[in-house]
Amino acid sequence: MKSGMLISQFSTEAGFGSSVIRYLSDSTVSHVDLVIPQDMCIGGIQLKKGWLLGARLHGGVQQRPPGYARFTRALRVGVEVPNVEAAYAFAARQIGKPYNKRAILDFFLHRERIFTPNQPAWFCDELNYQIVAAGGRLLLGTENPLKLTPQEELLSPYWQTVQVA
Repeated sequence: MKSGMLISQFSTEAGFGSSVIRYLSDSTVSHVDLVIPQDMCIGGIQLKKGWLLGARLHGGVQQRPPGYARFTRALRVGVEVPNVEAAYAFAARQIGKPYNKRAILDFFLHRERIFTPNQPAWFCDELNYQIVAAGGRLLLGTENPLKLTPQEELLSPYWQTVQVA
C-alpha cells in the first residue's frame, strides 16, 4: 500500500449543458475528472499521462486528452490518500461503463437511488468521489456520494490547490 496524491480537475465549459448544471446545482463548476499523473498499465488497461478520466453523458467513463472540451474554467486540486494504487486500479476498472442517464431523472425528481461502490453507471462527481474513497479518503465523511454535485465535492476540506489550468 502506497500513499500519494490524486489530482482532480473541476471545470466548466462553454455551452448550454454546463450552464444548466451550474444553474440547477447552484455551482461554479459543472464537471470533474481525475488527472492521470504518469503512464501506467493497470489490469491490462493503459492509463495515459496528462489525460483526464471521467464520466460524461456522451461516451460514459473514458480517458480523454486534456483539451477534449472547451473549458472556460478549470481548477486542479489534489488530495492525499493512503492507497493511491487502489484508487487508480478502481478508476481503470470503471473505463467503459456508461453515464448514469437514468439517475438524471432521479436527481431532478429527488428520488432516492441505491448506491454501490461498483455501480454499473456513473455521474462524473460520483465516480471521482468513489475513486478517492477507493484510495482510502472520504472527502465528505460519507461513503454515499448520491445527489452530490461537483461544487459540493469541491467543498471538501481535504483538497489542496495544486494548479490552475
